[in-house]
Amino acid sequence: MKVKILSLLILILVVLGCSTKRVERKYYIIDYNPVAKNPNLILSTPLPYKVQIPDSRISRVYDRTQVVFRYSAHRIEYSANDLWAVRLSSAIPDILIKHFIQYNIFSVTQRDFVIERPDYEVITFVNRLELLKSDYYKAIYLDMDIFLRRGSDLVYLVRHTFHREHEVYSDDVEIFVQNLSRIIKEETDIFIEKVLNHFEILIPENSER
Repeated sequence: MKVKILSLLILILVVLGCSTKRVERKYYIIDYNPVAKNPNLILSTPLPYKVQIPDSRISRVYDRTQVVFRYSAHRIEYSANDLWAVRLSSAIPDILIKHFIQYNIFSVTQRDFVIERPDYEVITFVNRLELLKSDYYKAIYLDMDIFLRRGSDLVYLVRHTFHREHEVYSDDVEIFVQNLSRIIKEETDIFIEKVLNHFEILIPENSER
């Protein structure tokens, strides 16, 4: 009798195990096609400088593979199943590299310089990057700084600081990432305009962001 009961329990556990729905992990990439919304920012002849875009500096709260959900001022959650395919510290400078190259801003733009020192560096700080979630409101929140720093003495020459909150109308994290990518693209355009102003590159007054 005990053997039959034990066998029945094992069968029940096997059936329950097989019927349990497997939660699938999803991986996301911050990316966009850096086609210029404002063609006036594209240079026909690049500035004759070598520029490095190193890893982004990320606040410890957000420097991880999990997407961060914020539910209140005092509560956040790291999603177990919504993950960054590439860590933010690498993904953000990777897309900025493509942006600068596509716009032909500098003669050389790359992630690392092994032997020579770059003329300038583009430094990025990510202070907050969250998906705000409540029963009535969902939004992206991005707090970020982008700097142009001189390589010879590490003096900061150009600064662009922004805090963007953009409401979304879906729980789909892919929608969140698509809008996040768009925000980074728009703010990088603004930073590039500031860089060109610093180097006294004339931008037509009718330029559009």
